[in-house]
Amino acid sequence: MANSIKHTVVESLTWLAAARFFAQMIRWASSLTLARLLAPSDYNIVLQAEIALGLIELFTALGLGGAFARKPNMSQAEKQAIFGAILLADTVLATCLFFMGGFLADFYQQPELRAVMTVQAMAFILSAFEVIPSTMLALQMRFKSFAMIQVLSGVIGALTAIVLAFNDAGYWAIVLGGVSMQLTRVIAVNILQPTFLLPKLNFGVAAEHIKFGGIYMVANILWYVYVNCDVYIARNYWDATTAGFYAFALQMAAFPLNKIMPPLKQVALPAYSKARTDQMDSRPFLIKSLRLCLGVGFPLFAGLAAVTPLLVTVVLDEQWVPAINAMTLLFLMMPFRMFLELHQPAVALSGNPKMLLTNEFMICSLMVPAFFVAAHYSPTVLAAVWLGMFPALTIYSSFKFCKVLEVDFGLLMKSIVPALLASLSMFALVRFSIYGLGTVVADWLNLVLVIAIGAGFYLTTIFLVDRNAFKEYLGLVRR
Repeated sequence: MANSIKHTVVESLTWLAAARFFAQMIRWASSLTLARLLAPSDYNIVLQAEIALGLIELFTALGLGGAFARKPNMSQAEKQAIFGAILLADTVLATCLFFMGGFLADFYQQPELRAVMTVQAMAFILSAFEVIPSTMLALQMRFKSFAMIQVLSGVIGALTAIVLAFNDAGYWAIVLGGVSMQLTRVIAVNILQPTFLLPKLNFGVAAEHIKFGGIYMVANILWYVYVNCDVYIARNYWDATTAGFYAFALQMAAFPLNKIMPPLKQVALPAYSKARTDQMDSRPFLIKSLRLCLGVGFPLFAGLAAVTPLLVTVVLDEQWVPAINAMTLLFLMMPFRMFLELHQPAVALSGNPKMLLTNEFMICSLMVPAFFVAAHYSPTVLAAVWLGMFPALTIYSSFKFCKVLEVDFGLLMKSIVPALLASLSMFALVRFSIYGLGTVVADWLNLVLVIAIGAGFYLTTIFLVDRNAFKEYLGLVRR
């Protein structure tokens, strides 16, 4: 049974990774085409609308999708009550989005925003019809279907946007391209997982699930606040150029994490749910998943941090040299964000979701004031706050989570320490090699050589100090 779940998880991640790759290729091709057909003012209108939409999306469905993972075998009455609550919540949020359109149109003196946000508000209600069938597909581990939907919706959205742009639709090309993508997803998931439910407003039946979803949603909002507020705080203290250096450094450092984590978290929640349903002990899965993921995450981000000076000068542009120090520190911090986020699905299903909420509140209440202090100085100091505080808060959070999950914290730490120490040693070796080789070879050759040196050193070290982990990595790559 355990091998079956492991095989399903690996297969699911493979399909999702392939789908994300092809979807990214489609987005890049579409973006390059649209950039040639649309004016900068078109993008400005869409960006202002998307900022408001991103804020509203934090409250989508009140976090009720996770209720199905927590209780997969719920009654028909509970499903109807949850669907009714989701539909009501998204309708209220769409109404807020509609009125925000009028406010923003007057505030920015751009009347086009009113119509754009009216369309987005109507499309927002579509998301209510996607939550339950998507959740059911995930719980059945049908991620091959998810992958096909992702690629199909990306193709239809891109083609819609490009055709409209060729017909001089302006900003409507981007807006309606996004709407067509969402509509495709809604239709596809309902075809693959028909979920015919009559919504009912029965808060007595849905109360337990609304409470769970609300706690999970607020925890995610707090996470969103402290992960994103540093840039907004800094903009109040720095000039546009300095703030731009930090924003660029953060964007570059977070880019790999933003690509890695969504499929991992998308698979983790239903995997833990299935383990609970089958009455399996999920604790070994948590330890093993953290060991495997951080066995990749630590060397990846430590390696990127080590070669940042060469990445900036060779791959990017010398104008970004002032961002090197901040980028280096943020790269070193990112594995700990991965570490913390990988705990969340297991904790959410543990029966104690308040632990997530209180933990996110603790981190937010400590990090945000520190950001205000650091913003009086420089991007490097602000990045140093992340590296100085967040790893310690992450380890403390893991200690608390392990108590709730009844996981041996010492065993967990023992499983990830070899990768951490090997990665830090690799960082030091690569940095030393960069400055040593920099006097005799060109920068681009220096970059190629130190990547080979770092990768060889890390793999050799893991092979020598943790042979079992090395075999697991090798087996994972083969599968």
